Amino acid sequence: MKKISAAVLSCLIAEAFSHQINTLDPLVVTGKAENLLSQAATSSEGHADFKEIAERPFARRSEILEIVPGMVTTQHAGGGKATQYFLRGFNLDHGTDFAVSVDRMPINMRSHAHGQGYADLNGLLPELVKSVDYTKGTYTARNGDLSTAGSADFVLWDALPQGIASFELGEYNYYRTLLAQSFDVGPGKLTLGGEWNTYDGPWQREENFERWNAFARYYQGDEDNHFSITGMGYSGTWDSSDQIPLRAVDDGTLDRLARSTTRPAATASGTACNLT
Repeated sequence: MKKISAAVLSCLIAEAFSHQINTLDPLVVTGKAENLLSQAATSSEGHADFKEIAERPFARRSEILEIVPGMVTTQHAGGGKATQYFLRGFNLDHGTDFAVSVDRMPINMRSHAHGQGYADLNGLLPELVKSVDYTKGTYTARNGDLSTAGSADFVLWDALPQGIASFELGEYNYYRTLLAQSFDVGPGKLTLGGEWNTYDGPWQREENFERWNAFARYYQGDEDNHFSITGMGYSGTWDSSDQIPLRAVDDGTLDRLARSTTRPAATASGTACNLT
């Protein structure tokens, strides 16, 4: 029996497969877009620019917060209310322990039926967000008592680099259209934006969610010396799919829209209905 050296064997194998080797294009994986060394006070503080935001798809408006490492947002009862926030595995309810602001203007509501700190991001247009500055932990005193778990500050464009006109459609009667543009007005820039969005959701009973957003900002000056005036408006309606006890419907205490049959119905921003 003849012995074949390892070198000869490797050459034979390489020759046998030489015609089957495919060369793939290089794949570049980029981490954080910016190096915050010597800028961020701790590793729990970060910044995401518009390029990083633009590369992420957003099925829900609040998912823009998932750019914060360890942050998860989820939805229940429909799209017309603030979503549920989770950070590092902790349930932050609808914003009770996470401070959210837009250009340093607080979004969290001090008092709300859902609890202190309710933070609804439905009025935010993702395409107009230039960057996000975030912190995690309790060390940032400037964010106040609603930032036990962390905070995020959305920085909006003072003037868009280019106009935006988009139309989206998807399953379950999802439609969205957005128009935004910056104009020269006197010595400054006027930015206008508008959005319309509707969605039925994957529910047995249609959600009938409809959202209207409007944005206006006048900006004058430069990076070091400037001023701006901003107005934002949001209107949303939907049919909320919540859980109510079937026994209460069967015995007539509640009807299928969760309205009491024994006392006046309480007002709410959405119409609750039982799951079937």
